[in-house]
Amino acid sequence: AIVTPGALLLEGQNITFTLSQVRNLAGGQTGTFSLDTLLTDAASLVETNPTVPAVNLTIGSLADATVTPALLGSATRTTFFVQVSVSNTLQANGNVVVKFPEGFLLNDGGQTEVTGATFVVFAVETAIPATIHTSDAATREV
Repeated sequence: AIVTPGALLLEGQNITFTLSQVRNLAGGQTGTFSLDTLLTDAASLVETNPTVPAVNLTIGSLADATVTPALLGSATRTTFFVQVSVSNTLQANGNVVVKFPEGFLLNDGGQTEVTGATFVVFAVETAIPATIHTSDAATREV
């Protein structure tokens, strides 16, 4: 992509921008990136860095996932706060499955329900109409 900054950049100044709609088709290490600055003809090289470090991409792995109980007491009926950052697009009709370790009971004292579901985009939190699709007490999955 060739990006025109729209402003004169002097020695030592930085430019920051975001490139959208770029899909990663491979996981793991990306390989080395390269950056060039060009004159206004978009061909004459001013500076180059052919060794911009690779990044490790998380594909098919849920990053920053947490499952946190509201109450920490043993044998206490409580609610759990679940947070997950998805690496791939999750469609509106997609599913998030929480599997509790042994020793937890679902539907204890009533049906396990989902409340307070939201998603955050650019620091804006939006409520969403999440529902429980299935609940399996034997496998401890919601």
